[in-house]
Amino acid sequence: MSQAQGTAKDHLDWCVERAMAYADRRDMPNAWASFVSDVGKHPGTEHIRTHQLLAMALVSGLYDDPRKFREFISGWNVS
Repeated sequence: MSQAQGTAKDHLDWCVERAMAYADRRDMPNAWASFVSDVGKHPGTEHIRTHQLLAMALVSGLYDDPRKFREFISGWNVS
């Protein structure tokens, strides 16, 4: 899928899989960067980039484990 095509849910799934390619290699800085960048490429997911919960997760380190990271980035509501 290219950026900003399909439903917001499809786009979110695409963002998660791209970010997880980094997370599975334990490259968490690039996993976070990929996710934040990619969600901004679709009008149905762009709100995620500015959500306070995302900012707190980024700095807290709670989601630096790939499994927890996937759970967190997959759980956003999109429309």
